[in-house]
Amino acid sequence: MTSPVSGAVCAARTEGEQVSSPSRQGKRANRQALRVGGGRRSSLGEGCQVANLKKESAFHWYKDSVEVIPEVPADLNSGVCKFAITHNPVRESKITASERMRIGGNPAMATLEIVEPTDKDKGMYIIEIVDSEKTHTRTLDLSGQLYDNAYAEFQRLKAEAYAEKNRGKVVGGLPDVVTIMEKKTLSLTCTVCGDPKPLVSWSKNDQEVDPSDQYVIAIDSGKFASLTIKGVSLEDSGKYTMTVQNKYGGESVDIIVSVYKHGDKIPEIKPTPTPKRIMPPTVPIVLPTTKAATPAPAPAAAKSPAPPQNAKSPTPPRGMKSPTPTRKK
Repeated sequence: MTSPVSGAVCAARTEGEQVSSPSRQGKRANRQALRVGGGRRSSLGEGCQVANLKKESAFHWYKDSVEVIPEVPADLNSGVCKFAITHNPVRESKITASERMRIGGNPAMATLEIVEPTDKDKGMYIIEIVDSEKTHTRTLDLSGQLYDNAYAEFQRLKAEAYAEKNRGKVVGGLPDVVTIMEKKTLSLTCTVCGDPKPLVSWSKNDQEVDPSDQYVIAIDSGKFASLTIKGVSLEDSGKYTMTVQNKYGGESVDIIVSVYKHGDKIPEIKPTPTPKRIMPPTVPIVLPTTKAATPAPAPAAAKSPAPPQNAKSPTPPRGMKSPTPTRKK
């Protein structure tokens, strides 16, 4: 007999028989009604009653062709076998907006943002939208594969945000275009940042600039980068690129340098700002783990200095007498 409760099947058999169903000849099974108990615990129950039993008869319950053992054994006198499934329902709790549970949206969309989700956030979520006429309810089962996919996406976005925060960046200080007279000294200086401290490189017309007496490359305090060209000539005109990068990525910016001769008119070069080129991380992003702060050990209680062993009170010198009071005359 097949039960509406999770596909359960009840079979009664006597030792030596090959009975797979209570509908076999000589056996009569009557299905009992499905029972639901209220309160904090609810029970779903299925029962069957079989006639013409013997002492060696046995009841077997199966779910999806796998035998399950009921908590209460069958009553061979009455021929009744019951199988109960006890369910402890999870009470619904209203979500209150907080720093971790951010409730928001707009007239076209309602949102719930869970900051730093954990396995405790798995479950059935219900949203109720109330208007003047009726209440609209939608549910979302945030568990299983759906939760795993959402959590994997959260971890990916979190890693990208961490890399974006810590990658090498050019904070500012570089112009788009520079015009300078020959034989002058050109200094291109800017501020960079990143954690860990980024590496800085310079190139001219996509060829790396090697440090020399004329081309001086420096970085001060890990954040002030500069390229100094001494005694510039017409050949120093071109596109200079500065690249700053660490393991989380980086960026590069271009500067157009135009050198003119003494006495010539200063060339008019219209700046054509080019966006910074962002470089991806060079290694897989691994988020640092937060270590719990270890409390500092309490200072040991100060002990009173122990007196030296065998110490004796000082003995007054022999022969010393108390002073004699002066007699009155």
